[in-house]
Amino acid sequence: SGVLGKFLAGMKAAPKKSAEELKKEQERKAALQKQRDDENREREQFRAQIKAETETFVADAAAERHTFPPTTALLRSVIHEVAAEHKLISLGFGPEEERSVVIFKESTKPSADETKFMDRNLPYEECMESVRKILEERKQSAASESQRGGDDDPSKKLSAKEVRERIRQQQMREAQGAKAPEVSAQFGMVSAESKLDRRTVEEGLRDLKRKREQQQSEARKKSTTGESQED
Repeated sequence: SGVLGKFLAGMKAAPKKSAEELKKEQERKAALQKQRDDENREREQFRAQIKAETETFVADAAAERHTFPPTTALLRSVIHEVAAEHKLISLGFGPEEERSVVIFKESTKPSADETKFMDRNLPYEECMESVRKILEERKQSAASESQRGGDDDPSKKLSAKEVRERIRQQQMREAQGAKAPEVSAQFGMVSAESKLDRRTVEEGLRDLKRKREQQQSEARKKSTTGESQED
């Protein structure tokens, strides 16, 4: 106890805060509490506004979707909450600094194929235009493959990123205009649109393999026929 007493006696008491320091600390706490109260009040007002807009959208049988103005991540979370409460689908679109939320009814939500190829870092309209081009590209590829009698749709083997890249390249070719084939021709190159054989490398190899197998089969048949005639 004597050692403990000496130790405690040797400890310096914490310096007392001056009246000015105590006042500033109280002001900081009050300012922080006010900020929290203001944020909560703003959040509740925003929630009420979003709820009213959402209910109007739900009541309108002809409305397929509703786009809210861009806002912060915190307020976007409120939109997602309200949408879930009304059993709606909500998706964010656009870059972070301009991101907005679009809500859909269950009957008008994007299809599985549309969702698969969405790039939601783009604004909604731009995103859906890109999706439409991708799906059209896949449809044309399937039709072309069907006309050639192929069993598989090669476009289905492509990832969403690969299909987007094909669309981007096509847009670049269109932007270059009619001069592109002329320039390519100078170097002995032919555009994909001008080729007589538009098969992919994979399709060409598959057809070549099929022809070789057919030739080998015919050769075996002739060999068998010749042996039977000698007998």
